[in-house]
Amino acid sequence: MNFRHGDMTTIRVKNPIWPYRKVYASYMSIPEYNTYTGMVIRNHKILRGSQIGLTTGDPKFDMRVIDIEDIVECNDIKKTVEKNEYRVWNITGSKGHKYRVTKDHGYYSCSCIGFGFRRHCKHVDTVKKEISDE
Repeated sequence: MNFRHGDMTTIRVKNPIWPYRKVYASYMSIPEYNTYTGMVIRNHKILRGSQIGLTTGDPKFDMRVIDIEDIVECNDIKKTVEKNEYRVWNITGSKGHKYRVTKDHGYYSCSCIGFGFRRHCKHVDTVKKEISDE
């Protein structure tokens, strides 16, 4: 599934509480899946590469953070697992520090501080260059 920033979408997500429903709320009916509709947000500073944001329309709670791996359906299209959709590289930085670059569903993330602030870094660029040379 390709989630582009600004696209309107309806997704169906596994409910993270479902396996624990009897412990947390045995008196309530908890659904196995939740369905959300909203605009996709990809470039927010709190989102990791393996997450998307979805607008809610509520000014007090304007964005819902969703792990891509929990999505089972998008716009009535069931998720199909692609080969190599998740890869990890260990990169040594210019000062000898070790960083972990991850590609998840086409989106890159890095464990360095710079990526946490800018959502971009030279370690990700190094991996992208390495992939393009393959």
